[in-house]
Parts: sequence; structure tokens; C-alpha cells
Amino acid sequence: MFSASPATQQNGYYSYGRRDSAQKTRFLLVRTYCTDSKQAFKRVTLPGGSTVEQLKKMVEKSMRKGKVQAIITLPDRVLVEDDSQIAEFSDCQKVEVIYGDHEVTPLPVSLQSIDIRSM
Repeated sequence: MFSASPATQQNGYYSYGRRDSAQKTRFLLVRTYCTDSKQAFKRVTLPGGSTVEQLKKMVEKSMRKGKVQAIITLPDRVLVEDDSQIAEFSDCQKVEVIYGDHEVTPLPVSLQSIDIRSM
């Protein structure tokens, strides 16, 4: 009596990879702001099968705040060090990112010869 809708997918594949697979795409919610009672997040898409290094590069590219030193899951605050941890992420995993403070953007060549102290 009832038939499946033509739009219903029967093969188990979805637009973001296979369901219940380590190879599926996940969305990371990177915390950008935190006060006493409010938090703000930015969504970053992480392709399925990514490594920790690829994860760091994706966050660096999306957030544009410098080199990523560490990524910590929220709310349990576990440091992400191994690729197998990424496979255990939830579909919308909240993370906190620690950026490298030691990196300084070099001055352009035209400004390097100017003595700023004399101004």
C-alpha cells in the first residue's frame, strides 16, 4: 500500500558520507567567545577521515587567528592528540583552540628600515 518516496535514499549514503562511519564529515563548533554565562561558536566543516594535522590546518584556515598549538574538546576538556579521537567526535563537536603566541607577523620590507623609536 505504501511505497518509498522517490527522494528517499535506500543505499545508506548521504550528502556528508556514510552514516555511522569514521569517514563521515563532522562539524566542529570552535569556541570564539566565552564569558560567565555566554558562549559563541563558529562552525568549521571537517571532512571524513581527517588527521589531527589536517584538523589543525582546517581550523587555522577558517579562523585566521594564527598557528594552532592545541585543540581541546568541550565540555570534557580532553586534548586531541590522536587521529582515532577524531573518529569519536560527535556530529557537532564543541572544541576550544589554543593558538601559538610566539609567532609574530614580520614587517613589510618597506617598513623595516624605518626607526619607529624616532617618531
